[in-house]
Amino acid sequence: MYGVPADLPLNEFVGQVCIQICLGQHQIQFRFFDGGNLSVESGWELRNRDGAVIDSSCEHVTRECYRVHRLLGSSIARFSLNLRCLSRCFLTPEIVSPF
Repeated sequence: MYGVPADLPLNEFVGQVCIQICLGQHQIQFRFFDGGNLSVESGWELRNRDGAVIDSSCEHVTRECYRVHRLLGSSIARFSLNLRCLSRCFLTPEIVSPF
């Protein structure tokens, strides 16, 4: 799939608790308590409650550490889509924001 469809059914993730994060070379997956799974094969960002980016996708050789583990045990509070970016979807949970 290319781009992010406007009707991407992200509502099902609101209120769900992130229980596992899987890192791959070109993908990150978020698994939720109810069995739901969100796979991201493009950019992503982790934001704090104030909206500041505290972690994001980048080249592996430039990364010093991950902070995405802060999502574990957190529930998704809200999301938004950025349809101007062909491969980006912003998910903004309580302290999350993969896109």
